[in-house]
Amino acid sequence: MIYRKKRKPGNLTKKMVSVLSITCLLLSSIGFFPLKSFAYNGTVPDLMQVENNGNSAYLRWGVDMPPENVLYQTSFEPGQERPSLQGGGNPYYGNQSFSTDTAYGGSWSLKLTDTVSGMSGNGYWYPQTRADNSAHIYSGRSIPNNSHLSVTFKVKAVSGTKAVVTAFNGSPWGKQGIPIRTIYGEQVYYAQRIDWNYPPTTFRVFTYSGDLSFDTNTLYHVVSSRNSNHDYGILFYRWDAWNKRFVIDQNDVGRLPWSSSSPLGRIYVPNREVFDYGSTLIGNDWASVGFGSANIPIDNQWHTLSFNAKASYWNYDFQADGFDMRNSWSTNGTMYMDEMKMGYATQVKIYRNGQQVPLTEDQSYLSEYQDAQAKDTAPPSSPTNVYSSFTNGTVHLSWNPSSDNGTYYQYNVSSVNHYGQESPWSTTKGVWVTSGLAKYQIYKGSTLVGETTNNQMDMPLSDANNLSVVAIDNAGNKSNPSYTPNLTITPNNTNWVNGTLTLTATASDTKGIHHIQTPDGNWVYSNAVNYVVSSNGTYLFITVDNIGNQNTEPIMVDNIDQTSPTPPLIANNNSWTNNSSVLVSIQSGGDIQSGVNRTEYKLEGATNQGYVSYSQPISITNEGVTKITARTIDNVGNISSETTSYVRIDRSAPINSSILIQKK
Repeated sequence: MIYRKKRKPGNLTKKMVSVLSITCLLLSSIGFFPLKSFAYNGTVPDLMQVENNGNSAYLRWGVDMPPENVLYQTSFEPGQERPSLQGGGNPYYGNQSFSTDTAYGGSWSLKLTDTVSGMSGNGYWYPQTRADNSAHIYSGRSIPNNSHLSVTFKVKAVSGTKAVVTAFNGSPWGKQGIPIRTIYGEQVYYAQRIDWNYPPTTFRVFTYSGDLSFDTNTLYHVVSSRNSNHDYGILFYRWDAWNKRFVIDQNDVGRLPWSSSSPLGRIYVPNREVFDYGSTLIGNDWASVGFGSANIPIDNQWHTLSFNAKASYWNYDFQADGFDMRNSWSTNGTMYMDEMKMGYATQVKIYRNGQQVPLTEDQSYLSEYQDAQAKDTAPPSSPTNVYSSFTNGTVHLSWNPSSDNGTYYQYNVSSVNHYGQESPWSTTKGVWVTSGLAKYQIYKGSTLVGETTNNQMDMPLSDANNLSVVAIDNAGNKSNPSYTPNLTITPNNTNWVNGTLTLTATASDTKGIHHIQTPDGNWVYSNAVNYVVSSNGTYLFITVDNIGNQNTEPIMVDNIDQTSPTPPLIANNNSWTNNSSVLVSIQSGGDIQSGVNRTEYKLEGATNQGYVSYSQPISITNEGVTKITARTIDNVGNISSETTSYVRIDRSAPINSSILIQKK
């Protein structure tokens, strides 16, 4: 039985797909798992990356894992689990060591030095011999199936220009064989009788079409048993295209089909069967769950890095059979890891330009997101210095290249705890999303007369008058023509407002203005127009002169705040007390737009007080129940929802209501 895979999962510098490369770990009870929960209220995500990715934005963040979510953990301290630094398919450490140079919490961390120079990493598997990354491996772990799980750790890059971390798993054997197929997808069969108690040096195969197209560079996993449990052995063969047969790999010559224990220590003796002519060739299956890589900022600061995934694979039981956990990393400088944890993933919310991004449930438990709705909506810059030269009846037109300006987006991420409470937002990070310059179009007046991907073009002399050039990006946005009317857009207010803004567009041109098109698509036959907007965003105005030259001008409105602040928090235990007074503190809510102006509170019940601004803790002395209501107000008057709490004071002794009975 064969399977077209390499002996282990390939070069580790690639974005490895894997089962929760869960790199942490110290908990002995593999049969017990805590109830699913979330981050503490107040766990603010570390938004590490916000990058342009084609015509979209890519985000990566990490969230500190709260204690109740942890299944396994280690900080590399003495007495805790330390991974084997021989994590590649070779005996080398690959510039990895346990170090006391720096640590996030305790005294020790895991250190990696330059693996790029000289390809000195250990992250390679037979038949490779070199790698620019290194890997380390932990002992087998059991995890719940179909759970949203996370690997989180602290990471710091202190030098160099490259710092990459990849999470992946050392795939254990799957439970069933997979029929082998040619590179064109046709199923393959034995062309002779094979007894795996006596492994052949070579063997023949056939397909019903007669085509035998295999990859001559691949090690094929030949499996020795049809059984679906962990009881088959493996030998490695290569395809000999000249002789049309499989030939045993030189490292397996003279060996019986071999096996290794499963990640949880299950030892088994490989079963070796006889396969007759016409039996299906079968390969072993690798369990995997998708993961990727993360670029680490080289800023000598500790960052929280999370790799999240759903532990689900059709052909593998992660809880019963477990898996090996590994990390790979690559740098041309020095990096450190610490505080490794594996457990339940934290749910998050993503905000783009202050508005929540819709996520599926599975997306909300990940640690990265591709925002396909963050598109490039801005036109490229207009071509400049257009120059014409004439030779033998031909005009040669050239110009300075345009640039794709792109559209700017800002992002925040928050976490959500078990009770649905949302943490404060992460630090704001922004990105210019650009789609890239695609081509230029040449117009004679309003007529398209040519198109090119270069910044020059030849055309007939008859087209030499009234030419203009337009740049177009890969999102279809068009620049202003190289000869265009003037167009300016001015808002009536540049301060924060919570209502509407009026945008005034004014156009001028020596040929005269034909019309101005407003962002809603209407034409106004004038050289000036007012346009009222009620929400933030980018608004496009277009003006056209009397001979068809066009100018498009965007304006970004970002000073309209119609969003209420987050509600304040009241520090109070709400329980009855006999104290002479109770001191209550209030923490203001937050507002990332116009900002917080003040927090107010009022008292009702045993103590009464209308809304007043909060400045210091409140002392409640009156007996009975006093209701405290608080709200936060931003700088344009938006009011948060109210938060309430109660102070209950009882200093009075009970009344003796007993009855005195006297005997006559």
